[in-house]
Amino acid sequence: MATKREHLLVDGYNLIKSSQLFQAPDDTLEQARLSLQQTLNAYGRRAEVKITLYYDGVSAMGASHGDAVPGDIQHATQGRYGDIEFEFSRAPEKADDLIIRAAQDKHGAKWLRVISSDREIRHFAARHKIRSTRSEDFLDELEAPIQKQPTSADPEAEARRV
Repeated sequence: MATKREHLLVDGYNLIKSSQLFQAPDDTLEQARLSLQQTLNAYGRRAEVKITLYYDGVSAMGASHGDAVPGDIQHATQGRYGDIEFEFSRAPEKADDLIIRAAQDKHGAKWLRVISSDREIRHFAARHKIRSTRSEDFLDELEAPIQKQPTSADPEAEARRV
């Protein structure tokens, strides 16, 4: 039986604030988001994981960087960058609310993982039997080489895993 690939629900601004990797001192928030999206897109491809990224508020240029017209920004809440999907919350909701709802909808999903250092979100995920990783710890994963699992075509490797 094939297992579903891992799906990460990422608290975008929380991850940006965890490291100087995504935002130089003179960078705008939009530049920081783009840097994060580029990094996560590359990671998602290497690690073969699905990623949904959540941000507070709507993007100044629309969720897909230019698809929305200026008077229509309140409707520009979702977008895609490469293989990752991202979503901006709409007031009065916050990104935390979107992550919580996604985790609640997938109660007990072993393939789902929340990336956030927010204690409330991590406790909520745990109550719904969803794994979570602190943003600071996830940064280590972004920089580490990807470990491939041995295939069942190699019985000796499979036996060593058991």
